[in-house]
Amino acid sequence: MSSPLSEDARRNPSPPRDDGDSSAKPLMALPELLDAGQPAFFQHWVQQARLLGATQTLPDEVLIGALPRFLEEMTGALRQEAGGPGGSPLPGQSHVAVAHGRHRVRLGFDAALVVREFALLRDCLFEWIQQRGLQPSLAQLRLLSRCIDTGTREALSQFSSATQVSAADGEQLSAARYRLVMLATNDVVWDWDLISNEVVWNEAVRLVLGHAPQALGSGLYLTSAAWWLEHIHPEARERISESIHSVIDGKESFWREEYRFRRGDGTYAAVEDRGYLVRDAGGRALRMVGSMQDVTARHAAEEALRQSEFRYRRLADSGVFGMLEWKADGAITAVNDALLGLLGLTRGAALAPGFGLWKRLAAGSPEALKQLKETGVLPPFEARYGREDGRQVDLLISGFALDEGQGRGLALMLDTSRLKAVQEERERLMVRLQESEARFRNMADHAPVMLWVTEPSALCSYLSKGWYDFTGQSEAEGLGFGWLSRVHPDDAKRSSEVFLAANARKEAFRLDYRLRSKEGEYRWMIDSASPRFTPDGEFLGYIGSLIDISDRKQAEVEREELLARESEARQEAEEANRLKDEFLATVSHELRTPLTAMLGWVQMLRMGSLPAAKHARALETVERNARAQGQLIEDLLDVSRIMSGKLKLEVAPVEVSAVVEQALESVQPAADAKDIRIQAALDSTGHVMGDAQRLQQVVWNLLSNAVKFTAKGGRIQVLVERRDSAVDITVADTGRGIPEKFLPHVFDRFRQADGSSTRSAGGLGLGLSIVRHLVELHGGTVNALSEGEGKGATFIVTLPLSVAMRREVIIPRSLAPGLSRGLQCPPELAHLRVLIVDDEEDTRELLRTLLEGCQVTIFTAASAEEGLATLMAKRPDLLVSDIGMPGVDGYGFIARVRALSAEQGGRTPAVALTAYARMEDRARVLLAGFHSHVPKPVEPVELLAVLASLSGRFALGRE
Repeated sequence: MSSPLSEDARRNPSPPRDDGDSSAKPLMALPELLDAGQPAFFQHWVQQARLLGATQTLPDEVLIGALPRFLEEMTGALRQEAGGPGGSPLPGQSHVAVAHGRHRVRLGFDAALVVREFALLRDCLFEWIQQRGLQPSLAQLRLLSRCIDTGTREALSQFSSATQVSAADGEQLSAARYRLVMLATNDVVWDWDLISNEVVWNEAVRLVLGHAPQALGSGLYLTSAAWWLEHIHPEARERISESIHSVIDGKESFWREEYRFRRGDGTYAAVEDRGYLVRDAGGRALRMVGSMQDVTARHAAEEALRQSEFRYRRLADSGVFGMLEWKADGAITAVNDALLGLLGLTRGAALAPGFGLWKRLAAGSPEALKQLKETGVLPPFEARYGREDGRQVDLLISGFALDEGQGRGLALMLDTSRLKAVQEERERLMVRLQESEARFRNMADHAPVMLWVTEPSALCSYLSKGWYDFTGQSEAEGLGFGWLSRVHPDDAKRSSEVFLAANARKEAFRLDYRLRSKEGEYRWMIDSASPRFTPDGEFLGYIGSLIDISDRKQAEVEREELLARESEARQEAEEANRLKDEFLATVSHELRTPLTAMLGWVQMLRMGSLPAAKHARALETVERNARAQGQLIEDLLDVSRIMSGKLKLEVAPVEVSAVVEQALESVQPAADAKDIRIQAALDSTGHVMGDAQRLQQVVWNLLSNAVKFTAKGGRIQVLVERRDSAVDITVADTGRGIPEKFLPHVFDRFRQADGSSTRSAGGLGLGLSIVRHLVELHGGTVNALSEGEGKGATFIVTLPLSVAMRREVIIPRSLAPGLSRGLQCPPELAHLRVLIVDDEEDTRELLRTLLEGCQVTIFTAASAEEGLATLMAKRPDLLVSDIGMPGVDGYGFIARVRALSAEQGGRTPAVALTAYARMEDRARVLLAGFHSHVPKPVEPVELLAVLASLSGRFALGRE
């Protein structure tokens, strides 16, 4: 292998050319090897040549013939190429090859056998060189190949006389011997008959190239010359055709080309093809015999060698490593410029035999030299070299032997002085980086926010101390994606999607979510982050911060709730004003209408202008209208009692079926007048505790409405049935029905489906609201059903026996607390926890006694401050608070409660106790944050009903 460190190579660092140029002195190694190893080589060649078949009986010296002298010619050509003394004029001609050809003619060899003989010489020569560990240059390999081509051509020139014999003489050539030669080689041997334009191929055309043309004879293949040409690569086809025909048409006898030949599988093989012409006496070409060798692997090896030499040369000229070649005696044979600059030497000084550069460098590392001798590899070691300018250079040296005998070696040197300086600078930077990181961590750990840092992969690599203090996580739990486990389950998916999408876009982001503290409380956080980039724009991840915004979130929620309550209250007030105006107009109409009839008949009676026959009718009309006005006034009084909380029940055992029968009797005349048929099915339900008069009022109202809104000839059904622990009273009619949009408001006070002056039915619109209130006072419910206008309506009153049979009337405040044991309690209150806040001790004691009798756990507080502390400590299910208290009143107290988080009790359902029962007082209570109110003096039945209602509304209760 030529050295890239020679003077020529230093001046020209380009890879070796195909024209044979190479560096000079290292080429001498190959000729010396050929001279020294000739006997061993030909012993190997003879063993291979015996396989040719026709040569098996020849003595070794006869078989070898003139080939040793031909090898000497090749050695001389190598020396001449390297600039040394040459021998014969190879590669153009060879007198030795001519003599060898004559010798082969005399032995009876044919041309094909001579072709194979020289091909075998080439193969054995290259194999023998490789086995000796020698790496010849590309130029040397090509020179040897040209020499063998010349020898083959010159030897075949002696076979021209054989072509001058007659056809009969030609037939005397041994066909059997020819066939043996064709079969004995691995090369693709061909014989082209230029007269018939047919080509005979040996078995290798199938074994090497994968073709199986038509077989002729034993193992031989026959094709046309056109088949051969068609299998040449299209890019080379014209060139090869012109090349081979120029030889045939000219006077030359040898043809050689390299091209690509298509294999049987459609791929192309790189081949080296040689042909030798046989001419007649007149010089006409008769035959061409040749061999085609697959050189694909050789080309790959040559390319690998070329690339290896190129990389070797580039490494030498890179200037990064100092390089030198040494011999076993310590002499330096080549150095590169980087080494000269590194050591401050001239080339002459470095190569001077007496300078001993290599011994100086390796003197301090005998162990490394010992390992080089044993393994051929020089392990890295450090050395210090003193330059002539006084500067000390620290070196890291390594290398390897260039041949098996370790007669030559290559050393690589790196100036570690720079590396040490770089290392020192790196250590200084690391110290500064650690100091900066420590300052950052200290700042982050004491910042009022939580800080975090992520990598480009989106994995979290840093969380400040504030995070760990808040969440209770360890570093191992929080880093990576572990932080996500502390995000509220309802927020985790959205938060991760926003973060990962921003990370993919490398953009800043901002989001809020709930984060769980180590105590289990969720706090609202706002998480904002900015991407980090290097000066070159490389994305490094994010740095972000978390700020607790729970108070702000709570304020926003409360503000929204306040606005919603204010809007609702305003709408209610506006609706109340509208309903009030409609109600006043209706009252005026309903009162004035009967008065008109009453006054008219009375005036006619007083004036005596009414005939005696009509006196009875006049009195009947006055009586009927007076009763109607009385009913209107009674309804108004009932509504007033309901709104002021003064409506009382006279509770006693009641038979529901009997109550319904009495109501039916009272409306039957009106139904008969309209030809309305009433169907009743009244089951015996037993006795329930209730106010019989008020229950009859409920049923009468429902029946009166059914008669009022059912057309003539219609039908009304009344059912009383017991279902489990409840009693159902159902009133269904076939009347005009209830519009869908009015159905939710059918039990509202002062609401009528048709409140216009053109309505067909009279009334104040109070009856159904009174029904609902009376039913609820009995612990029951009332529902209205209708499929729409014209499809009738159904009202169902349900009285739970479990409640209705235990209801009692009001317990006045003056009664002893022990009387609460006689009060029937709603089952919904059992096991609830209620906080009572009132500055009056008597009130607290009364309510405690009342509710404890219903299995309610009671907490009491005498002031708003004490109540707030008890609320946060005990977390009750319900809150009952007085409004008028010294210091902080009930409005201020509920405002403080609603400012708390849900976990602290800020959403606890609350009932206000107030001595004010006006509509505006109720609106103020609800706007302040209470869910309901009970007027003073407290009626126990109403309080229990309100608490039971809130219990069901908020699904309270504990196991």
